[in-house]
Parts: sequence; structure tokens; C-alpha cells
Amino acid sequence: TEQELRQAHEKLEATVAERTASLQRSERYLAEAQRLSHCGVTAYKGSKVFYGSEEIYRIWGFDPAQGVPSRKAALQRIHPDDRDRLNVEVERALREKKRYSTAYRIVLPDGAVKHLESIGQPVFSTDGELIEVVATQIDVTERKLAEQALRESEYKLRQILETVPALLWSLD
Repeated sequence: TEQELRQAHEKLEATVAERTASLQRSERYLAEAQRLSHCGVTAYKGSKVFYGSEEIYRIWGFDPAQGVPSRKAALQRIHPDDRDRLNVEVERALREKKRYSTAYRIVLPDGAVKHLESIGQPVFSTDGELIEVVATQIDVTERKLAEQALRESEYKLRQILETVPALLWSLD
């Protein structure tokens, strides 16, 4: 019986070690996917942030060694022109018990502005009480800058094309 118990214990330890290694591998893949896609995850309720992925710290410019930042600290980084609109959208979604999707800007301590797109999913208990909000934030700053550069390039090209007939007439 002792030998069977020992074998069962060894088998259980091997299974736990195998599943732990698998979970750690999955976490590494998820962290790498978030880094590559510039998309992070947070979980919060009210003023308390429960979780922030590695990528969230990078996007928002917080130091992971300082621990999970407060929601107040995060809200202070939201661009002042976007803050009220974002709060209204999130509060409405929570009141209506619906998902929200919105775009806004954040301002980092060094003054850099980032453009984010966020989707938040409120999680409720069976009796309708808010448990937490799980949200993603995607850093779309590079895309926004590329769109702006394209608009400026199109404007310059349009200006050139509009002056061509006048130049041809002058040359004629």
C-alpha cells in the first residue's frame, strides 16, 4: 500500500510539474503575442486595478517593480480632452451591463502622446453585482501617425496637381 501510495504521489507530482510547465509556456506565448500586437490586458473594479499584463505596463509607461498602479494613476495619464468622454462611455456601459469599445489618448510623463483603442467587458455575478471589468488596450499610435502622414502627403500631392494647369497655361 505504501508503495502504491508513493507511486501515486510521484505520478501526481509529475502531472503537476508537466501542467505547470505547460502553463508557463502558455503565459510566455501570451506575453509575446501581446508584445507583438501592442495589446495589453487589465482587470479592475471601481478605483482598484487587480491585474495588468506586462504589455500594459509598457504601453502606459508604468514600472512593474512599483506594483499595480491605481486606477487614479491611470486616469491621470488619459489625455484631458478625452477623459470625460471616456468616463461617460465606461459608466454607461457598466450601468447598462454592456461591453464598451472606445478610442482615446494617453500622455506619458515625458509628454509623449499615445493613441489607444480599448474594449472592456464587465463581469457580473449571478445576482447582477459587478465583479470586475476585463479590458484590452491596443496601442495604435504607429497606425495613427501613418494615417496622418498619408493625409499630409495626399494634401501636398493635391496642391501640386491643382497648380499644374496654371503652370501649363503660364508656360504656353
